[in-house]
Amino acid sequence: MAGRVQFAKFVLVGVVNSCWSYLLYAAFLYFGFNYWLASLLTIVLSVGFGFLMQGNVVFGGATYAALPRFVLVWIVIYALYLLVVTSAQWFGVNNYIGGLMALPLVACLSYVLQRRYVFQSSAKAEL
Repeated sequence: MAGRVQFAKFVLVGVVNSCWSYLLYAAFLYFGFNYWLASLLTIVLSVGFGFLMQGNVVFGGATYAALPRFVLVWIVIYALYLLVVTSAQWFGVNNYIGGLMALPLVACLSYVLQRRYVFQSSAKAEL
């Protein structure tokens, strides 16, 4: 039961963070940034917010010791995000839609990696 509550919190916080992140990404595209730079700037601006929200609201505590692992996880997620958007381009999909297409995969991977590698002590306490 606790795992379901944690996942529900993750989804709720993730929706807020995804909306914020996508709005930033779309704004950067609108102002003429290349999709990879728009993605990078969005990730950088969203990491702090995401770390505090995911760590405190979802996993029960964000410590500075977990921050380097959080950043490494987001480097992996950023690479996957770019792979999806770039692949979508090959099929003629524009960068706005490609960014939306990447969100479900990125969200699922984010939960698994954060639970397993970033906030694992909080996750174990929930089991």
